[in-house]
Amino acid sequence: MKLTEHFTLEEFTHSTTASRLKINNCVPTDLMSNIQLGYSRINKIISKLAL
Repeated sequence: MKLTEHFTLEEFTHSTTASRLKINNCVPTDLMSNIQLGYSRINKIISKLAL
């Protein structure tokens, strides 16, 4: 799932340690809107800095 132009949900939740320890690193549905809001703000900063 694409969170913004620059980030995907898979990038956000990827963790080698979580995989190795079999930890569920999925974002709960009720927190997804917070994740999207945070990444939209980060995306605005990236766009202003032209990175």
